[in-house]
Amino acid sequence: MPNIPEMPLVWDPMHAAFTEIWNQKVDVQEALDRAVSTIETAIAEQQQ
Repeated sequence: MPNIPEMPLVWDPMHAAFTEIWNQKVDVQEALDRAVSTIETAIAEQQQ
């Protein structure tokens, strides 16, 4: 596991995406795009 400060910001959005894909049959690309957007926003806010 990478030991960088941004990694904790990745796990929750990715968990949510995988859960949506698996349980709610959400389109894979849609769910992952949403996770990436959430992660990018969180990292940008952390770096301010």
